[in-house]
Amino acid sequence: MSDSKQIEPQVNGGLILALSILGLLLCGPLTIVSWLMANGALRTLWNYPHSGQRGLAQAGQVISIIGMILWVLIIGAKVIALNERGQRANRSYGANITIDGRPANPNSLRDRILIDSVSGGRGR
Repeated sequence: MSDSKQIEPQVNGGLILALSILGLLLCGPLTIVSWLMANGALRTLWNYPHSGQRGLAQAGQVISIIGMILWVLIIGAKVIALNERGQRANRSYGANITIDGRPANPNSLRDRILIDSVSGGRGR
């Protein structure tokens, strides 16, 4: 007696979906974990296209990808903003100060010391 009905493997699609949503909303690294789990689950369920867990795993995979893209964009925007702020601060350091008849060079240690002594450490 051979039973032709295959037993469907069990994967935790609900957990994958929950982790991807939490990663999207709260903690970016969770999107990586849920994406890896979703890929493993979908690989396991490849031969079971009508499995209920497959849909949850696919939804988790898509949300994880969207979350990773959004977190990369957010971190990239913060890095760019911090870099712009740092460059702006460097440009204003010692602005409009002349030393021996020439503009102060904020990259020169000697000029920085003179600027700080004149401005009281504020660079202006």
